[in-house]
Amino acid sequence: MDYSFYMVWIAEGGFQKISNELKLYVGCTSTMTITDDPAFTLTSEIGIGHSGQTVYNIVPPTSDRSYCAITSHAIIDTKVLGTVVAGSAFKSSTCLSPTCTTVDIASTSSIVNVQFKV
Repeated sequence: MDYSFYMVWIAEGGFQKISNELKLYVGCTSTMTITDDPAFTLTSEIGIGHSGQTVYNIVPPTSDRSYCAITSHAIIDTKVLGTVVAGSAFKSSTCLSPTCTTVDIASTSSIVNVQFKV
């Protein structure tokens, strides 16, 4: 939510000065900035036959407002070799909270390129 307002200053003798429009933004609004953490990586490699558990760790972005912490995330648009394959990458089975950042993949039995969006 945002509020628009003006300030008026009155001096002795009655002279007034009115400010330009001022805005007060309340809450986590579209005016805030969410920035990728510098430690966020776009790729990760594992060997064939490696466990599919905890193969990737998502480094969450940060907000420019301390009271607007990231509260959850989701893995979407999973693809294997460019083809959409639902469930090929997912939050780790060890995740117990919505902010868990560990990713599992369904299989490491062959050479594949698993892509997903967070």
